[in-house]
Amino acid sequence: MKQIQAQVQIEQAKLSLEENKAQTDAQFKMSELEVDSQLKLQEMNAKYNQSIDTTQLRGVLDTQRELIRQQGLLEQARINKEGE
Repeated sequence: MKQIQAQVQIEQAKLSLEENKAQTDAQFKMSELEVDSQLKLQEMNAKYNQSIDTTQLRGVLDTQRELIRQQGLLEQARINKEGE
């Protein structure tokens, strides 16, 4: 009986770890996207020696951030479903 309880706890810990990894991966992708876009923007500013309107870029980034967040949530749901 105790062995079964221990196995259940181990499986729960594994699922929690996978969930945390999925969240961390999604956050990393969001940060990477933001840094890459800011770097590209700075490169363009330097290359063309003029200020570039970032309003549209920020809108695209916000959309991408939400998409990545949703993908992370879907991955969490998939992990949770596998654990059931």
